[in-house]
Amino acid sequence: MSADLTAALESGSRREAWAAVADLLASLSDPMRALDAAAIRRLVLRLMARRRWFDMAEVLASAAASRPDATLGLRRLHAQMLMERGFYSEALERLERLRHHAQLDSFDRGELYGHLGRIYKDRFLEASAAGDQAAARALLGRAVESYLTLFPEERPELYWHGINAVALLSRREAREVFPDAQERARHLAGIVMERVAAKDPALTRQYSPATMAEACLANRDYAKAMEWIRRAVTSTEENAFSLASTMRQFHRVWELEAPGSEGAGIVALLRSAVMEREGASLQMSGEEVRAANKAAGAMDLQAVFGADRFDSYENYRRGLDRCASVARIGRSVETGNGTGFVVPGKLLSAKLGGGFLLVTNAHVVSADEALRAEGALHPDEAIVTFAALQGAANREFTLRRILFSSPPAQLDAVVAELSDEVNPASAYPLAPVLPARNTEATLRVIGHPSGRGLSLSSNRFLDHEAPKLHYRTATEGGSSGSPVFTHDWRLVALHHAGGEAVPKLNGQPGAYQANEGIWMRSICAAVEESLT
Repeated sequence: MSADLTAALESGSRREAWAAVADLLASLSDPMRALDAAAIRRLVLRLMARRRWFDMAEVLASAAASRPDATLGLRRLHAQMLMERGFYSEALERLERLRHHAQLDSFDRGELYGHLGRIYKDRFLEASAAGDQAAARALLGRAVESYLTLFPEERPELYWHGINAVALLSRREAREVFPDAQERARHLAGIVMERVAAKDPALTRQYSPATMAEACLANRDYAKAMEWIRRAVTSTEENAFSLASTMRQFHRVWELEAPGSEGAGIVALLRSAVMEREGASLQMSGEEVRAANKAAGAMDLQAVFGADRFDSYENYRRGLDRCASVARIGRSVETGNGTGFVVPGKLLSAKLGGGFLLVTNAHVVSADEALRAEGALHPDEAIVTFAALQGAANREFTLRRILFSSPPAQLDAVVAELSDEVNPASAYPLAPVLPARNTEATLRVIGHPSGRGLSLSSNRFLDHEAPKLHYRTATEGGSSGSPVFTHDWRLVALHHAGGEAVPKLNGQPGAYQANEGIWMRSICAAVEESLT
């Protein structure tokens, strides 16, 4: 059974992985079978590290941790998986109970205090953003206390605890909790740098350059921090997840994109590097997209990024520009059922003129009763908002009329006129051809997954058979109707579906985990034909 799960992890098949997990759950529920805690632990960690499949990892860890013979380490691991899935209250309750167990071994105790620090840190950031300064100060204090319970005296190798404490002590709020916050931050930063160099003399392991960069920030040495980040983004040891985690730390905790900060280039460089990695996903609010664009306009890009990173950064900037034309579609401004995007009518057909029109899926917006029963919005109730469109943020648009519609079984496309004109600064260029098969081509998607903020994701192109394209981009519900782009951000498809067992194209047998888009040139041809 574990061999089946290992094979599924290698192939990337969530369907096969769930089948293997189900077999393991049946085994774990049998009290007559001995619990192999080490084997379960390895599988849970592989589910997390190899594929970021936290849902499976948490289910498996939960089944193991609930057994009477479960080790304290497995119970700690289950709390970690709950934390990774965002179930902070339940994770915190379990962790607080576990930390009083004297039998918890040294490794798991170190992990436990790291988890406590992370939960309190994230709650501090939420309270600070909400303006609840009293709660923010209390949570910051608990986060620092958790991170420094073992570091540096008892467990000096836990320098990742130390660097998180450094970042928190460098916050403006820390001075109200710890009068010597800045001095402590600089002192701890020096210890962290020594410990990183002792454990990784070449300073090439995952997170080592980023940790050194944070330590430099404690001394406000932005130039040296940028040097370390340049090493991180060019390292083969760093993947999309590690770079995205580093980017979030610099953006959220160090606030390097705050007005007047000297470190905005660090976050920009990290974001551009994330988008170059397979499996990348960036979550940004409309305000963050606009701020990132504004900050970039004030930089000497060539000097900040260097010739070797300038091209990838310019490509990332194109992605930010593409966000302006992406819309969230829902029943209100607070909720989202799907995504859409605007293009000039003349891109779809010369007969439609140059005004911008909304494109989305028929299963997102339709007057058809059968589709409405499955969740589609009636055109008269659809509310359209643009998170990143300059001058249109927070404005609500409705649909004036539907100009074209093709059902889900065909092109799953709708073209609609909005209640008011929108005028993005630039229009999407249309990709002239489909990507070549059997290549390492990358496709990108911008959408509003689960109705949240904007998500820019990137992953591997799989196959095409007009009008369909298949790709592995990580999308969620709410991404229906998203624009799909080539690597250089040319519009190639309308995202419309995805699943664990999508039939392969071109007569190939079997199915695979894939997302499916509809070629825009097929949609253009159908729109043109409908107008004749």
